[in-house]
Amino acid sequence: MGWTVEIQHSAGTYTFDDNYNWEPRFAKQLTAKGIVEYVDFYLDVKGQVVAATPGDVADETKVIADLVAIRLTPVTVTIKLDGVTKWTFTPGTSVAGPSVVEFNPEPENGNGGSRWAFSLTIFARLPGNNFAGLHELRTQLTVVKNISGVVVTKVWQATGKASTLATARSGVLQFKPSGKVSEEIIQSQDPEPQASATWVWRRTLLVHIENIQIVGGGKSYEVDPQAGVGVRPLLHLARRGAQIIRLDGVIQGPEKDKLVAPPAHWRESATLKRQEAFETQSKPTHSSPQDIELGLKSHAYSEVYVNTGDTLPEPNHGAHGVTLNSEKEPADGAILR
Repeated sequence: MGWTVEIQHSAGTYTFDDNYNWEPRFAKQLTAKGIVEYVDFYLDVKGQVVAATPGDVADETKVIADLVAIRLTPVTVTIKLDGVTKWTFTPGTSVAGPSVVEFNPEPENGNGGSRWAFSLTIFARLPGNNFAGLHELRTQLTVVKNISGVVVTKVWQATGKASTLATARSGVLQFKPSGKVSEEIIQSQDPEPQASATWVWRRTLLVHIENIQIVGGGKSYEVDPQAGVGVRPLLHLARRGAQIIRLDGVIQGPEKDKLVAPPAHWRESATLKRQEAFETQSKPTHSSPQDIELGLKSHAYSEVYVNTGDTLPEPNHGAHGVTLNSEKEPADGAILR
């Protein structure tokens, strides 16, 4: 029986027997780190179609030539010796192909008569020894520090292609870092299965935003209406009134139990008293769709004072403002392999 090459496609199976000459070639492609990205397989077949009539030769030659026309649909290639399979190349085990990528009629005397010489090439791209069955794997780690050198944001990114979408997805997900991170996964099937994943860690912040308003305490006037229609009223300098001081603040962060109003900003005295009855408070809640996405809650608070003194002491903001959480950022992991 000898050697045979079988091409199984959507329309059936075409077999090249030992009357044809064929030669396999393998070429590996390496990454900069020496990892075999993939192995390219080529099978060059040379032979001739022989038939009783020119019409039969033309019909058979067209059948072989049409294998190129279905190159966008992978085929299965099986190489046998005496009926025993020695190599099999399938779409499921290939990164690309297998497919017939080239068909060339050979310029020989007698073509188109009782025979027609030709050559064709079969191509398949096989996975190498890259990580988790991926190829064209790209990873990246971005680290952002504040002016004090503290890491405040880390972004991990991994993109890879594979023979199937499930393999591509499971492969890139192995780069997911530990810790509390947000995750975004993008998958695409065309032109070949590919998955991309991005993970983001942000150091949580405890943020206070405050606004102080002072009303009163300055010069004011009283209106003294006069008798008679159309008579202009008089203005008299009014007695001095008290100042009303209102502080409105919002504290924002991811942990509900830490969202508490800070200590009072002023210390009461004989001329400065707190008016708690006029203060508004709230419970921690999400204040916007973006806060919900980031897992942040907000808590509003206020302080109201009445002041009869000549001056108002400076507010004591203490240590609150923007506080960095002391949590340790997640390790880099395998992203920089």
